[in-house]
Amino acid sequence: MQKTKKGQLGFTLIEIISVLVILGILAAVAVPKYYDLQKEAADKAAAAVAAEAIARYNMKFSKELLGGGKTCSDALNAAKIEAFGKDDDAAGYGTDWKVTYVSNKVTAMNEANNGIYAIDFEEPFCD
Repeated sequence: MQKTKKGQLGFTLIEIISVLVILGILAAVAVPKYYDLQKEAADKAAAAVAAEAIARYNMKFSKELLGGGKTCSDALNAAKIEAFGKDDDAAGYGTDWKVTYVSNKVTAMNEANNGIYAIDFEEPFCD
């Protein structure tokens, strides 16, 4: 057995390897969790955009019907344009967002971060 010199400083090789192994294990556990958090954040952002689209729709429909002097069907059409835009128009939700309304379902998608969310939505009924 070797004796260390008095005042010798530093770590042994086994201590350094032990620390590196522990850091490797922590990294292996933390990295997948980080990616799960990113996906969750993307989905939450898509949910917020879908909810905003429904809020815009309801607000425009109410405004047109109550104060715009339009018929119910005209107010519905104006609300659809306000909330969902025309054709490929993003209706002002920011870059990379696509909001659609098909078969009573509002879907918000962001291709840049793979966020997607769909909400069931039934539009008002006009007599």
